Amino acid sequence: QPYNVNFTVASAGPTSAAPTPPARADADVISIFSDAYTDVSVAEFSTTWDNADVTDGMAGGNAVKVYSLTGGAFIGIQLGGPNDLSGMTHFHVDVWIDNIDAGDVLLPKLANFAGGAGSVTNEVEFTYAFAPTDGGTWVSIDTMLSNFSIVSGGSDAISEVLQIVFGSSATLAGATVYLDNLYFHKNTTLSTADERFFESRVYPNPASDAWTISTPNNIIRSVQVFNVLGKNVATVFDNDSEASVS
Repeated sequence: QPYNVNFTVASAGPTSAAPTPPARADADVISIFSDAYTDVSVAEFSTTWDNADVTDGMAGGNAVKVYSLTGGAFIGIQLGGPNDLSGMTHFHVDVWIDNIDAGDVLLPKLANFAGGAGSVTNEVEFTYAFAPTDGGTWVSIDTMLSNFSIVSGGSDAISEVLQIVFGSSATLAGATVYLDNLYFHKNTTLSTADERFFESRVYPNPASDAWTISTPNNIIRSVQVFNVLGKNVATVFDNDSEASVS
């Protein structure tokens, strides 16, 4: 007697890394989680009161946070201390979710603890509406902080943000969410035009395994090497005016 057998294949998650953030000055970024910038202190990437469990994962050779959503399907992140975000202009996060349904949303929310208060004094929230085609691909959410709306009649102050919460659609309960490049920024980037202020030499060219980079007056303190896919394959720090990078 023939039988109909259906197989469900679980997603293994993203095979490629999230888009590489642009180079920015340290003063223009407050990073929560990203290999591209220096992160601030984080006490918990999944609090005891949220509806998610978190593990550390990898995607395309890049570190990511992997959230398993349960129940009310929301993530709570507790920072190591209050952060003044009032000087930033934009919010950014990259997310990957295997299956997206029509009407699914992500609701990043910033909880402010003004004056060292022991509880939330005000919150602001943004609604990102997914497209059905967003499933199974990295989605970069980058929006102005002025697009965040005041929650429950409070204020829009973000000078002492201690918690970041990601609400979501109820249909995402049980979903696995991959998160990377969570940071705030001033929408500025470093320009390669700045190299006109000094001369440098890189040799030999071409090379298969090593280069020598020389600059006058110890101008360069570190060198990062990226492959054609945008992956950082080497970072070298050197206090000498000539350093070998291999």
